Amino acid sequence: MDKKTFKKIKQTINKAKSIALFCHIDPDFDCLSSMYALRYCLIQLNKNVQMFTHEKFSLNKKAIFDESLVKIGEFDANQFDLVMTVDVPSIDRLGIYAKDIEKFEKTIKLDHHQVREEFAKIAYVNTEKSSCCEIIFDLIKLYKIKITPEIATILYCGLSSDTNSFVNNNTNLNSLETALELYKLGGDIIKASDVNTKMKTMAEFKLKKIFYRNVEIVNKEIAISTLTLAEMKSADAIKQDSEGFSSELLSFEGINISCCMTQKEENLFSCSLRSMTGYDVSQIAGKFNGGGHICAAGCKIKAKTIDDAKEKFLKEAIKYLKNKAKETNESSK
Repeated sequence: MDKKTFKKIKQTINKAKSIALFCHIDPDFDCLSSMYALRYCLIQLNKNVQMFTHEKFSLNKKAIFDESLVKIGEFDANQFDLVMTVDVPSIDRLGIYAKDIEKFEKTIKLDHHQVREEFAKIAYVNTEKSSCCEIIFDLIKLYKIKITPEIATILYCGLSSDTNSFVNNNTNLNSLETALELYKLGGDIIKASDVNTKMKTMAEFKLKKIFYRNVEIVNKEIAISTLTLAEMKSADAIKQDSEGFSSELLSFEGINISCCMTQKEENLFSCSLRSMTGYDVSQIAGKFNGGGHICAAGCKIKAKTIDDAKEKFLKEAIKYLKNKAKETNESSK
């Protein structure tokens, strides 16, 4: 973190007495780990801190995060003099809290995603970090606050999740060095592995059967599967139960782009996109005002039906692949 930005962040935090923390909708391990570790940091600075989320935690998240520490739903802006967001690239990713936070006077954003438009008054965005947890780790160290084994485990969990156990192409030297530091600080890597990969609910198992039944291969390079609200309900599943499904499609031979499309509400569909090295799904997500990383991005598509939403996505994905092939051919001449 550069000194100038840290100075601004530190000054703003020092002046604040009561701080509200937010992560994005459909929270993954990285954003929750970042938020919980940031809460720990701020409490050490004698701040009054409250975390907010949109929904209850899944089974594996309850195993590492104390759900009683978060508030779901109503946010009274008058109770806080500073808002901080973690792992939130755009204002729409704040869901029901977006309107209140957008007009809040003092906001700090800590993130690692590419963005087109900034919503926070003070923003620190480092796209070279493979996870937001690495940014929070740096912040805690800059404050010279002792990191407990529990916080080291939480940070390691978020880091290993966002790198897919250090095999995704966003993994870099800093990712591995941070993992080593957290391990030396007492991070329980076995527990992190268990909650990330081994704790599956029956709902997730039922949903995965439906997911694979709905898989479609398009143009030999795109794998897409859809999940409707009715299908989610039949499996007693929630959106978080489909976490990681999109990545699994990339294991299919010849697939360079994958999409898990989940119905959010009647005319709104959420897309989790993944790609092989050399393919930039953030460009496709951007066509629908989404974003993320080169090989891991997301967006929402408005459409009358899930088939309409799938058609819209495939149109942009195919167009992207055609343009990429054209650029490759021209550069090889």
